[in-house]
Amino acid sequence: LGDKSSVKVTTIQPTISYKVNDKVSVGVGPTINKLEAYLSKFGGAAGQVELEGDDIGYGFNIGAHIQASPATQIGVVYRSKVKYKIDDGTLKAANVGTFTASTGLSTPESVEVALSHKLNAKTTLHAGSTWTRWSRFKELAVTSTAPAPLGNSVEIFNWKDSVGYSVGVTHAVCDKLELRAGLAYDNTPVAPADRSVRLPSADRRVASIGAGYKLSPTQTIDASYTYLDEEKAEVRHAAAPAYSADFHNRASVYGLQFTQKF
Repeated sequence: LGDKSSVKVTTIQPTISYKVNDKVSVGVGPTINKLEAYLSKFGGAAGQVELEGDDIGYGFNIGAHIQASPATQIGVVYRSKVKYKIDDGTLKAANVGTFTASTGLSTPESVEVALSHKLNAKTTLHAGSTWTRWSRFKELAVTSTAPAPLGNSVEIFNWKDSVGYSVGVTHAVCDKLELRAGLAYDNTPVAPADRSVRLPSADRRVASIGAGYKLSPTQTIDASYTYLDEEKAEVRHAAAPAYSADFHNRASVYGLQFTQKF
């Protein structure tokens, strides 16, 4: 019912920013987005079924930075939805053949609000929240030149809007070394009743630590570790083929960055 699912988006975004006054700056930029999608599953008598295609979609981002006080900064970012229409995709069925297919999807708009507040010269607190309109993703309908039942298919998602929250702290140990830590909680867009093997996702908790070290006035090295843990996700499928499965997803992310200023 879901062998592999892959959606990759590469974005180019030129940006213009404008300082309104000493406290407010705004920025805006169009986005040019290349989407590449691949889905596969076992199709019964048709054997392994693969769907792939690509398209270019356009959107925009707009943001504002506010210096609310000498110690407090606020940021707001809006990212627009991006609509993709794949007209020349490919549907391959191992036991049937290769056919032309079409489908479409939209990546959702989102709003992010972030706050930073300096407690003192060395320690800064951070907090943020992101709302994403995943409810746009109701279904994935595919039409193709393949014979029935492969010709037309609909995969139901019925995702819901999600909200994520995060808090963090940075602390300057000395002029060269800065330590960082953070916690986040992210609501899954997948309702339990609509959860599938495509994305057996549940609410997730994230913890991260990191450090930045100035090698020189123009060179900095940063390292981080992030651990992601999701709640147990129950997937129940009553229709044939019926199955029941529990998923527990975890991930570790390691980051290393070198910055050279000119």
